[in-house]
Parts: sequence; structure tokens; C-alpha cells
Amino acid sequence: MAQKRVTTRDVLEAITNLINTVETNAPNGTLDRLSDKIDALSTRQDTHRAEMNEVIGNVHECVRKLEKRLYNPDNGVVVQVRDNTKLCNEVNKNNEEYLEKFHCIQRSVSIITDWKKSLTRGFWVLLPILLSGAVAMIWLFASGK
Repeated sequence: MAQKRVTTRDVLEAITNLINTVETNAPNGTLDRLSDKIDALSTRQDTHRAEMNEVIGNVHECVRKLEKRLYNPDNGVVVQVRDNTKLCNEVNKNNEEYLEKFHCIQRSVSIITDWKKSLTRGFWVLLPILLSGAVAMIWLFASGK
């Protein structure tokens, strides 16, 4: 069997028949309602897009302000952190020097404390000897010998 040749006219007639079938079988018989819904949806989408562009603009402005606050060469956060780091390093260096001096003073105090303990022990040894000598002398003078 020979196949029938399809022309553009046949395709256009088929599409027209299909559109007429959809229009007649669609709810309420027309596509106007569907078209109105699509238009409303498109309008809401355009409104939403405009709102989002405004919000993105605000976010962009906030990011610019934060960037300026961070990287300002006069008083930005980065500059302050760098200055604080320098100050902390200087303080740590000074603390190390003072710590060395403190350890030297602590050793001196330890030596003096040890000397005091030794001196105290010596006095406790000498005190009974002196007291016993004084008692012996008083005893000798009192007994008259």
C-alpha cells in the first residue's frame, strides 16, 4: 500500500481541529479562565521578581557597608585587629622581661628566707645555752661559792 503524503495544510488542519476540540471540551467551554489564571500568575511572578530585586539591592548595600567597616584603612576591623595583635605581642615581650626579673627577685627572697631559717635555728640553739649559763651564774652567786 502506498502511504499518503502529509502536507503543511494537513498539519494545520489537524492543529485547528485539536484546538477546537480542546475549546469545546474545556471547562465552561473556553480557555479564557485558564488564560486569566496564567496572566495573574505572570503578574504575581513579575511583582515577586521586583520585590526580590529590591531585597537583593538592600543586601548588596549591607554587604558594601560591612566591607567598608571591615577594610577601612583608618579604623576598620582588620586594622584594629592588626593593632591589637601588635599590642599583644609587645605586652607578651614585656611580660617575659618582667617574668625574668620576677624570678630573679624570687630567688633572692628564697635565699633570704633560707638564711632567716638558719639564723632562727641558731638562736634557738644559743638561747638555751645562754639561759642555762645565766641560771648557773645566778645559782653560783646565790649559793655563795
